[in-house]
Amino acid sequence: KLYGEEGFAIETVVAKSEINTLIPALSELGATGIIELPISKIVP
Repeated sequence: KLYGEEGFAIETVVAKSEINTLIPALSELGATGIIELPISKIVP
């Protein structure tokens, strides 16, 4: 939960093929401040 706010900050990784439908769906549900970033490296 964000400090002093009624919202949440969420980070996730999704398949590239799902982005074009996921972002509009999240926006319709009220999500704001959506940022899409490419993954350049994954370190296990």
